[in-house]
Amino acid sequence: MSTNFQIIPDRGVVLVRLNGRVLMDDCLSAAEAYARHPAARPTQPLLIDLSSVTAHETDYAKILKAMARLPDYFGRGGSERLVVFIAPSPLARRISAVVVRALLSMPGGVARIAQSESDALEILGLPERRLSELVPSSTQNR
Repeated sequence: MSTNFQIIPDRGVVLVRLNGRVLMDDCLSAAEAYARHPAARPTQPLLIDLSSVTAHETDYAKILKAMARLPDYFGRGGSERLVVFIAPSPLARRISAVVVRALLSMPGGVARIAQSESDALEILGLPERRLSELVPSSTQNR
């Protein structure tokens, strides 16, 4: 699976990591698993790490269908949700820019793109400067 998430309750944030080739089915599966998770909250900020992305799905019909489902996962309960992307590479920035445009078009959508872990953590107001400080590598929800 190219997508997994970790809920970090003591920081009130969800860390989502995408690895390798990003597949829409994997992203939707992780989003559905997060939505069903007992610790999931509609106002939890999402920190999406695209540092290890090497490619993305090119089936544009599938991408558009997945983008149309964003409100199902990001706009729950009509509450505002901050989504911060870690996008250090040109590919990661292109991917995140597409999602940010979609999120900003939704009511309550707030999204930012950071080029480094420390910048992303600062946007979220967290004291850590690296993801390894935020969450032990042994904990993972999916």
